[in-house]
Amino acid sequence: MIWSRVLKIALVVALLGGCVAGYHFYRQDQEFRQLHGRIAPVSLFNWGGEVEKYKDDVPVLLFFHLSDQDGDQRAVVEQFAWNQAGKVKVVSIDLDRPENLLFAARFGMLRHPGFAVVHKNGAVRGYDGRISTLEDLHRLVHEASTKQP
Repeated sequence: MIWSRVLKIALVVALLGGCVAGYHFYRQDQEFRQLHGRIAPVSLFNWGGEVEKYKDDVPVLLFFHLSDQDGDQRAVVEQFAWNQAGKVKVVSIDLDRPENLLFAARFGMLRHPGFAVVHKNGAVRGYDGRISTLEDLHRLVHEASTKQP
């Protein structure tokens, strides 16, 4: 009889401890994704700190867009960035800013939205001028990751 009471108390304590630990890991994951699962705006002035700094460690997905026409596609890219936090760095390049047209020319982006991936010493030109899905972005990053420089 006393063992059943001890067992019930131990079970309640274990459940409470599991909930507290689970919440702690959930908060850590959320904080990590808040830091690494966002789209970083890039221009000529911060290219080194946002792309060059990371490209040797993780693939960097470049999202070329116009500032007033990126609604639906931006939602897909934001979801991709959130899901791939820490595995892929995602940056956006606003083609309405004149200094960013150099990047569009460098990566052959003639239309928008456009995507390219930079990883190690290579670059993979992706989709140019068409809406892309999560699967398309995964394929593009995989192609860049497996490409031999």
